[in-house]
Amino acid sequence: MTATVTPAPKYRVYKGYRVNDDVMADFIGVPAVITPGETYEFTACYINRGRYGYADSALNFVVWFSDRKDVTRNDFRLFYKVSRAQWQEQDPKDCWEPQYPIEGGVHIASTLRGPDGDILSKPDGTVPLPDTESVTMHIRLAFRKGLTSDHAGLFALPGMLEEVGEKSVIPGVFGSCFGRLQQASFRLGDGPPSLY
Repeated sequence: MTATVTPAPKYRVYKGYRVNDDVMADFIGVPAVITPGETYEFTACYINRGRYGYADSALNFVVWFSDRKDVTRNDFRLFYKVSRAQWQEQDPKDCWEPQYPIEGGVHIASTLRGPDGDILSKPDGTVPLPDTESVTMHIRLAFRKGLTSDHAGLFALPGMLEEVGEKSVIPGVFGSCFGRLQQASFRLGDGPPSLY
């Protein structure tokens, strides 16, 4: 019997960072309108379409606003769970300080990693990206009351380490290489008025 050999990942370079397009993220259930002060629950996942092996992985969860720059990590609360693990609050210290892209607005990246109900995690605390399936995160997100935006959204960016203990290439963003990101946009404010 011949053993199946997984080929080495192929990377493209985007803004100086290596990206593996065969590892991709997706969102399920992000609403088009989010009301400040209310909690919303949805799902994010990253899929290993190329069946590549990575020693450790996590999801970078980026909140962005293109119409304001005064938003910080303290303006929202973020909880998540991986698979059958318990809910945990994302540590605000484990984030990329607000960045201001050239096109305007603000980006805030928070790393989602940790226990997964003992399905994927190893005794050393790593959560390797499985070579035949996806990793699913359940996310609860709430913005403080009074915060509004007509142009806001989320990025889900898989981050991977090729070796245990390898350092991330962006402070506050997990990964020495990355998967293909997914975006979901929303409006932050009151729901639409009745059409009747």
